[in-house]
Amino acid sequence: MKRHISVLCLLMALLVAAGAHPAAAQDGIVSIGRIDGLYRGDTLKAGRPLRFLIKFTNNTGEDCNVSNGFRLSSPDGATWDSTTIDSIGPVFEGEATYFQKYFDIANAYFERSCDGVDSDTVGYIGMGNLSRQTMLMPNGWDDTVYAITAWFHTTAAVDKHICIDSSFYGEGGTWVWVTRSNIDRWPAFLGLYPEQPYVPYSGYCFIIKDIPDRDGDGVEDPIDNCQYTYNPDQTDVDSDGAGEVCDNCPLTANADQQDTDLDGIGDVCDPGEVKFSAAPRCGAAPLEVTFTDESIPTQPITDYLWNFGDGYTSTEQNPLHTYEAVGIFPVTLTISSGVGTDSLKKTNYITTQEQLTAEFIGLPTVGKPPLTVMFEPVTAGIANEYFWDFGDGNTSTVRNPIHTYQSAGNYTVKLKSILQMDGCYQVDSVTKSDFVIVRDLKANFLSNPVTGPAPLTVQFSDYSSGGPNSWYWDFGDGQTSTLQNPGHVYSSVGTYDVFLRIGNGYQTDSMLALDEIKVRQSLYADMLTEVMTFSPRPGFPTFFYACFTNQGTGTANDCMLRVVLPPKMIFSYAWAPYLQTGDFSSWTRHGDTVFVPIGNVAPTSRYGGIIRFEGSLPGWPDVRVGDLMTIKAWVGAATVDHYPPDDTCVHNFVVTGSIDPNDKLCDPLGSGIDQTVIPQQMLSYTIQFENKKEATEPATYIFIVDTLEADLDWGTLAFGPMSHPDKCTYKFDPYTGVIEWYCDSIMLPPNVNAPEGEGFVSYSVAPKPGLPDGTQITNLAYIRFDFNEWLQAPEKGPVLRTVESPSCCSGTVGNVNMTGITDLADLSALVSYLTGGGFVLPCKEEANINNTGIVDLADLSALVSYLTGGGFVLPNCL
Repeated sequence: MKRHISVLCLLMALLVAAGAHPAAAQDGIVSIGRIDGLYRGDTLKAGRPLRFLIKFTNNTGEDCNVSNGFRLSSPDGATWDSTTIDSIGPVFEGEATYFQKYFDIANAYFERSCDGVDSDTVGYIGMGNLSRQTMLMPNGWDDTVYAITAWFHTTAAVDKHICIDSSFYGEGGTWVWVTRSNIDRWPAFLGLYPEQPYVPYSGYCFIIKDIPDRDGDGVEDPIDNCQYTYNPDQTDVDSDGAGEVCDNCPLTANADQQDTDLDGIGDVCDPGEVKFSAAPRCGAAPLEVTFTDESIPTQPITDYLWNFGDGYTSTEQNPLHTYEAVGIFPVTLTISSGVGTDSLKKTNYITTQEQLTAEFIGLPTVGKPPLTVMFEPVTAGIANEYFWDFGDGNTSTVRNPIHTYQSAGNYTVKLKSILQMDGCYQVDSVTKSDFVIVRDLKANFLSNPVTGPAPLTVQFSDYSSGGPNSWYWDFGDGQTSTLQNPGHVYSSVGTYDVFLRIGNGYQTDSMLALDEIKVRQSLYADMLTEVMTFSPRPGFPTFFYACFTNQGTGTANDCMLRVVLPPKMIFSYAWAPYLQTGDFSSWTRHGDTVFVPIGNVAPTSRYGGIIRFEGSLPGWPDVRVGDLMTIKAWVGAATVDHYPPDDTCVHNFVVTGSIDPNDKLCDPLGSGIDQTVIPQQMLSYTIQFENKKEATEPATYIFIVDTLEADLDWGTLAFGPMSHPDKCTYKFDPYTGVIEWYCDSIMLPPNVNAPEGEGFVSYSVAPKPGLPDGTQITNLAYIRFDFNEWLQAPEKGPVLRTVESPSCCSGTVGNVNMTGITDLADLSALVSYLTGGGFVLPCKEEANINNTGIVDLADLSALVSYLTGGGFVLPNCL
């Protein structure tokens, strides 16, 4: 049985009494039969138990009782966790040990001290109890009866001692065997008293050490032949004290494990430091490479073994090897001294490839300036560097550059492709002359005359730009020409279109002049007058054009252009920016009418001449924005006019002010009338403002307020650039969604010279995740200059964007399982979905066979009809 003592207790006492005379007591021996748990010698490992086996020997010649006690102690304050007493004696009568049978543990135990410090004593009283007269230790007994165990579960007692010695003995240190005749000599027998003085280190003493096992293989470090490598079997082939798993020369004894070059191989078996080089290290296959051994031997080298990484090897010291295949290869050199070997492996050391050949493409290579060309190398082999020369003074080292040619011309493009790496260099180049052709090719021509009686000879003059070198004319009467400036005779009365196509070998352009030539039966003049105005504003300079054209077949002689100026216009002068026919030398004014002699006006297909009238309109209150004004112009001639009504033009116009550009824009624009965007698409808003050119003072303060809609994810809000970051600040209220910009002392001038009076602020934000399709997001901003009224931006109403998921359906419907084809598997999937079989529709639109908007049994019926040839035709995706 086991008896556990809760504190750190010592032990023990055994009283065994037998009827004997005092002289016989000297023949009884209670001793420590064996000590278990020691690590080595007198050393105890912390964290492990120490066990003392107590042996009884009865040499008294008679059955007797005996008193016995041992004490555990520590002279330097070691503590232990617990103490146990175990009965290990021989079995008695097949039921229990002798110790269990004859000793009343419960009644015999007396605790003297159990604090784990100084000493702990445990006593037993056994057969000396008079009530157990028959409980005698047989004469001749010689066996182990019980064990004392002290448990060290922690390392708190490291480098301290534990001792065990006798606590109860008489003079001379002899154990006392007690019989009936001498029991009176021990009046305090049952109390184990008196206790003898304790003498440090008077018994068996042991030192406690913390003995590590860092590799966890169950072998403590002091006796582990590989303290840092797991090796529970402790194999040591060369018997040098270093385990095979960590021996840097496992087959040659080297107890010192010396490794001068720190390569992991002990000096006694290390042939030296392995080094080598190769040249060339890259190139086109087949590639011949010379390998050179540069090893530094510490012992004579007897063997070399090269592994070239392509399946071939060599035993030469400095081999020559040819790589036939394309690839990247490692190389390994192993040297041997007969005692040991050493190796060096260089990964990705040799590179072979196809012969490097430079080539490139570009798109487009012909066009008008500015022409943006995308270049791409199509080099054979491997290159990691590129150098482009675009022929216009610009270069690039980007692999796929995009370059814009700003000016017309023919450009030669060069590409140099390079492979450059450690020990490797390859280069090839290609030059393509006139690879990029930039021409501003524009077809244009003039016809003279453009009208007259048949037969009518017309001279066509090419005024095209861009350097054309080919021409094709179609005169509209079935005749053509390839001359640059052809003449052509129209034989029949009629109106003819004229077509010109030009080319320069790289590109073409064309021009079609409708009703260019008019051939009539007789000569007549037919003058046409037109007036053009361009947004006249109050208080600003203004101008208008009076245009005249002779649409007849004969010249109108001695023509006079008369123009009645608009009311209140302050007229300055007139001049002729364009004259194809007629004349201009002066003008005169009489009252509100300006007279301009234009001489003889020949027929033309377009304007014969344009006269520009310069002046200004007075400002408010004389002229207001929205006032209606009139200009009247007509041409008179000495020649009778064929159709007088079109000689005169009455042109009405409205006085306009500046267009208020206070606006709010959103990018992306969105698709369709609802301006749809995909879910969570980042929306970029720009709010524009302007101080109109009509303003008389700069704007000192500008206030802008914008409120984010609830369907926007405010957490994604990001502020973008502003036109005046040094003057404007912003803030955002995360509780209300209100954004405010305030520009202090911005001094934004009237926008006389745009864009000096303009500005903007910007931000971006995304719709909330999970919004249903069709959710509309609207947004307005409000702008205020100084203390004027608030202006809405945009003026026409809120900016609208509609969230709509992109369709997962393409082509026709019916591909329910989205495998790419419509078959019986799709029918099975649809049945599973409709009957609750577990199929989840990956694309509802594909399963809506009849395009009704819902997936139901009607869709199943339609799909069955289609698959069985019942006549149903799969419709296109909505």
